[in-house]
Amino acid sequence: MDIYAGGKKIRLDPSSAIGKGGEADVYDIGGGMVAKIFKPPTHPDFTGLSQEQRNAAERIAQHQKKLRVFPTNLPTRVIAPVDLVAERGGEIVGYTMPFLRNAELLRRYSERGFRASGVSNDAVIGVFRDLWGTVDGVHHAGVTIGDFNDLNVLVRGTDAHLIDADSMQFGKFACPMFTARFVDPTRCDAKATSLLLSAPHTTNSDWYAFAIMLFQSLLFVDPYGGVYVPKDPKARLPHDQRPLKRISVFHPDVRYPKPAVHYRMLPDDLLQYFHRMLEQDERGVFPHPLLEQL
Repeated sequence: MDIYAGGKKIRLDPSSAIGKGGEADVYDIGGGMVAKIFKPPTHPDFTGLSQEQRNAAERIAQHQKKLRVFPTNLPTRVIAPVDLVAERGGEIVGYTMPFLRNAELLRRYSERGFRASGVSNDAVIGVFRDLWGTVDGVHHAGVTIGDFNDLNVLVRGTDAHLIDADSMQFGKFACPMFTARFVDPTRCDAKATSLLLSAPHTTNSDWYAFAIMLFQSLLFVDPYGGVYVPKDPKARLPHDQRPLKRISVFHPDVRYPKPAVHYRMLPDDLLQYFHRMLEQDERGVFPHPLLEQL
């Protein structure tokens, strides 16, 4: 496949693919750069999946306008588009960005086995202090992260980098995507049987996702983990409904998982913040002093 970026013709070799996601493939194009190429509706991964094909077509159509006006004032930790990638006919099919080598997904920091390899709590706190500054900077640039999750944060040392910047929300370009574990339930349909985004992401929902990632990175369990065993069998409900009903690990009928660190180990101020966020829907900028005091 031949593409054009920065006025140069580049031939993409399948052997140079370094990552594959649900919406795009990433190729090493040399010079410390990679090309993120969106999967078209005709991509083999979407064969027989009519809804996925429609979603792909809509994404690519939106990117023809969105990527041309992408914000240039984002923090340096955001791996943002450098050059737009187009086919011979001029249609935008992706973009180039810096190649972040030797980085780990933030998701690994919530895995006990990974942490046992020598990643201390101090290192985790350092990562989140750094990430806090980036989230704050993104918001001051007039941008909402939107589908903020632990797979679009790459960590190197204690530096936390945001990837998948093309899905960020700004101006008239909304982000329709979400990740169930990190989506703010106050932005979801309260009458649904599972989490379904029904209102746009906001800066507050970004901070909600930030807090969820911190919670699971410190305790090795997400706030809606464990097993809900209500005393009244009629009160049972599917796991995906628990965030909609605010049934977190703090609920007396939830069996807290034994492999996790118990939440009572958290400092009182941080523990109370999580209580207010999960049970009383408190929202807002995550209090930076709570990170400084850890």
